[in-house]
Amino acid sequence: MVPCRLCHWSFDRGFMSVGKEYEVLISPLSRQEQNNPGLIMTLDHRPIFRPSDERHIPDQECLG
Repeated sequence: MVPCRLCHWSFDRGFMSVGKEYEVLISPLSRQEQNNPGLIMTLDHRPIFRPSDERHIPDQECLG
């Protein structure tokens, strides 16, 4: 699955990250921004799509 540009940009800018259980975390700062698309907020605490091959699951240090 290819990430959407909005999610990719949000991750790069620190609006979202991935937690220790491989769930999407939305920054509290993004909640203060009135112009954030509602889609981003619906992803909070949802699991990320993980590769079926365990060898390809991203290391936690690479997601922070």
